[in-house]
Amino acid sequence: MYLSRMIRVVTTVGRYSLILVSLAVIILGGCSKPSPTPEPYYEPDYGDLKYIIQGVKDVSMERIGQAQLTLFINRQEGKIEDVMMTVVGLPQGVTATFSPSISMPSFNTTLTIKALRAKEGTYKITVRGSSKTSGFTEKQMNITILPYSNAAVGLEGQFNEGGMCTPSGAVGDTVDVVPVEGVKNRINIKGFWSGVWSNMVYANLNVANKTLDIPSQTVNGVTINGTGTYDDNIMIIGYRIKGFTVDDTCTSTFSRLY
Repeated sequence: MYLSRMIRVVTTVGRYSLILVSLAVIILGGCSKPSPTPEPYYEPDYGDLKYIIQGVKDVSMERIGQAQLTLFINRQEGKIEDVMMTVVGLPQGVTATFSPSISMPSFNTTLTIKALRAKEGTYKITVRGSSKTSGFTEKQMNITILPYSNAAVGLEGQFNEGGMCTPSGAVGDTVDVVPVEGVKNRINIKGFWSGVWSNMVYANLNVANKTLDIPSQTVNGVTINGTGTYDDNIMIIGYRIKGFTVDDTCTSTFSRLY
């Protein structure tokens, strides 16, 4: 009987011990702290705006040509405010535009640089951002202007012909100059001598010495030939017009209208 009683006591104590252990596990599990969630980092939005201009690099183009760059105006810290983009130090005949030209960083913008009969050479220019609090943020780059691969492109446009013919007298008309498709360094001059654009002659350009030659050709019943000099804006040509009713010797200056 004594032994039986002892067994019951031990069994009861064991049961209580198991219960206490289970409760301890539950309590400890309930009290454990969850893993902390990382806090996102936000750049300061106070103080002067600071940003960098990324994507600037050197470009090359012909005297008539263009290049495009995609720039990233990358905010580092400070107030969020408008940044206006400009280019400083452009050579004559070169323009630059941004799209967009003003926005709040961070943002992308496309810089388009165009050359219109610009002088050959390498030029250092400055890409500039400006804002109210930070003043100017700048990045430098080089533009290299290359010679024409086809000199006829440089003469494209309309010119005023002003000159004198012997014996017929003064000539003063508008002509249209266009490159001849598929033939390098050759132009068509529409309206030559008469101002009538159906009177068209072609001329070959000598790039080395800036001269031009109008080979003998028959146009609307008259034969035309001549020689001259040229640059982007002026052609000076001496030529002869010969037909059944005309025999003129002329000297004309062709001045660019646009």
